[in-house]
Amino acid sequence: MKPQNEVELPAPGPEVARLMRIFEADHGLIDADARALKVLEAQRILRHGPRSSGESAVGLALGYVQSGKTMSFTTLAALAADTGYRIVIVILGNTHLLVGQNADRLLDDLRIEERDDFMWAHRSLPKPTEDLDLFLLQDERVVLVTVLKSAKRINDVASMLEASAMAADVDALIVDDEADQASLNAGASKGKVTPTYKAIGRMRAALPRHLYVQYTATPFAPLLLDPHDDLSPQFLELLTPGDAYTGGAAFFIENRNAIVRTLTDSEADEKAPGSMPSGLATAINTFLASAALLKARGELPGSVSMLVHTSGMKADHRTCAGYVRAFLQPLRTKVAAPEADVGRRAWIASMQAYRRDLVEHGCADATDEEFEAALAYCVKLTRVWVVNSGEDGEDPDWKLSPINLLIGGNKLDRGFTVKGLTTTYMTRKATKGQADTVEQRARCYGYKRPYIRHCRVFAPKNVIDAFTALVHTEADLRSSLRAWVGAGRPLRQWSADNGILLPDDLKPTRPSVLKDPYSRSLTGWSFLYRPNFDRADTEFNRRLLDDLGLAHGEVERFGEVHATILEAVDVEVVASEVIAPWRVTASPGWDRDGLVRTLILNRSAGIFEHMDVLLLERAAETGELRPRSRAWTDSDGFGNLMQGKNAGTGYPGDRRLRDGRLQLQVHRVVPDGGGAEELVLAAFLPSSVGGIGKIVGRR
Repeated sequence: MKPQNEVELPAPGPEVARLMRIFEADHGLIDADARALKVLEAQRILRHGPRSSGESAVGLALGYVQSGKTMSFTTLAALAADTGYRIVIVILGNTHLLVGQNADRLLDDLRIEERDDFMWAHRSLPKPTEDLDLFLLQDERVVLVTVLKSAKRINDVASMLEASAMAADVDALIVDDEADQASLNAGASKGKVTPTYKAIGRMRAALPRHLYVQYTATPFAPLLLDPHDDLSPQFLELLTPGDAYTGGAAFFIENRNAIVRTLTDSEADEKAPGSMPSGLATAINTFLASAALLKARGELPGSVSMLVHTSGMKADHRTCAGYVRAFLQPLRTKVAAPEADVGRRAWIASMQAYRRDLVEHGCADATDEEFEAALAYCVKLTRVWVVNSGEDGEDPDWKLSPINLLIGGNKLDRGFTVKGLTTTYMTRKATKGQADTVEQRARCYGYKRPYIRHCRVFAPKNVIDAFTALVHTEADLRSSLRAWVGAGRPLRQWSADNGILLPDDLKPTRPSVLKDPYSRSLTGWSFLYRPNFDRADTEFNRRLLDDLGLAHGEVERFGEVHATILEAVDVEVVASEVIAPWRVTASPGWDRDGLVRTLILNRSAGIFEHMDVLLLERAAETGELRPRSRAWTDSDGFGNLMQGKNAGTGYPGDRRLRDGRLQLQVHRVVPDGGGAEELVLAAFLPSSVGGIGKIVGRR
């Protein structure tokens, strides 16, 4: 088999050409280069498949939240049809709401229900008795199966495949949307196998020639899987969003002051408020004013929506919906009154503050008359939907109203697209602090560049901090993966060597799917206990400090403790010019690569820009500077490096000398009982809001 970089890219044909015309006409993908990139990414994925490589494979297609992954796997399906694949199976989520939304989009873009060429045979949730060979016997017919991510439904597909006399001999594409959820083995940590994972394995076994592609925006779990796991990805494709895409950086960094509104702790902590929360009232008024400005200028993007996500409990959704409907009802009475009505005039006057806030942050204004008329229109047409799995749950009908307010929880956590979402009110905290859960709740992301100034996120500080930190995690993750894959290194080794950088208070995913991950916090002190005693290495390290200019730092003395301190050095300079090249063979607990990566990430995020560098020595009575003596053992090295507090000299101790500041300490030491002098490092990374201080990987 040829290496993948030598495998020719599958050539697109009429299905892809047709699809690109539909993307241009229906989805505004008018840029020819953008369409060509969609095709190229699909080609790069499909070249790993059996038709090109001769083998089955599992791959990861990594997109962004709400970035158009459906468009990517639709292109992949069309390319598979063009290149001879006879079966395309698309697992479209673990709720009927999500499957319905994505299946409708897939079928519409492929025009399956409108065509008369019988190229595609679509089977939705097929029964085990479905006669698959009836279609496979028809020359070049492609069977498209859309299925719910549940053990029963996938086992039904597996039974259909096993009953076929032809399925084992044809090439198949399997697309797993939101692949990090429900597909993985949630019994891995206990040595058990969960039903859905087992069913997927059975389905794959019935197709000896297949390509299994995992689509997700939160790849933490797949990347951390044991390499022997059947769903551990072997290759990666980084999907590129269009120019109009707005993700975490656009919301929580670039436009933070305009978009983000912090709710009070009391409102965020209230589990079952007895009345309408004031922040929710503010959010609804902001939503209505924003929609009115868009309507007044004729710029409504088809429809606009507000998402209210306070809890995963259905009873809470009903309670919240009652408050929202009670809030909207008097507004409808006011807009139905004559324009001169006192109550109507007072309400219109109260809405001017929300209008001004929007305009001051970049929204185009309208005349008073236009704004008032548009505001009345929006209030009259606002439809409230309770989106959950209960009997009172609803599936939004986007054609029923252009102004929609959705209240829900888990059904809106992942994959579901809220059309024209401009305002988000979210008080629900992340369940057990999972990074993938937090990030997937960002339904506000999407192709919103034309109206990004109209978007608002109302959330408590801890939720805002988590979203902000994950922007930096995501940027580092992609950068690290891109460099790794670009160097031709095996994807399954990435997490063992690099790992995922996260905030200290988040874990990457649910622990049940991971066998034996490691997690190491870089917040606090890191010590290089076992330096190299090679003289050439020591002199090389000393020159790194000389080049940094440490000798010219300020001097502080506390009795025999002599500290030379270079203040406010650029973090990236210290990381890349001192820590990274520092010569050391191996020292347990000293994660040089992780520390460098963490420091540079926090520097690029603007969390820490400068750090202090200190040289700690002993000043003899003669004034001569000497190394400090430290206990040495072959097993632990310099196990107790730090000197403690000395009340007599006023010395606060090594740990407290620059208390709480980001710092690198260089300790000039010699083993007790004599021996060669050595330079030993200790680094301190303080905990910070939004900072990244933990690395999680596979052992």
